Amino acid sequence: MAATQILDLEAFPAGADLSTKQFHAVKLNGDGALVTAGDGDDILGILEDKPKSGEQGTVSLAGRPKAKLGGTVSPGALLAVNANGQLITAAAGKRIVARAMESGAAGEIIQVQLINAGAIVPTP
Repeated sequence: MAATQILDLEAFPAGADLSTKQFHAVKLNGDGALVTAGDGDDILGILEDKPKSGEQGTVSLAGRPKAKLGGTVSPGALLAVNANGQLITAAAGKRIVARAMESGAAGEIIQVQLINAGAIVPTP
């Protein structure tokens, strides 16, 4: 099922070498340039290509892009970002950025549904 569907794409300059960060979560830095998102960050979206610093990078702002995983996830799981910009199952207190549309393990690329509404998983 890992097919990209219905994406809202936009280009931004890369603020760092993102040539190894395709399908990772990204955000904008203070200069309005793309950088890898980290643990707890509010993301802009998912990087669709492999820009080097200063080149334009295409970002999925909404829809069902492919995303790289940083851990094992189940279909329907709410996802957060780890320190490397990969998506992981959201734990209590973490910002929800997407929902898994299929299962996968660390290092795999799966289809997700971007949520990115800034919701935090409640602490029980």
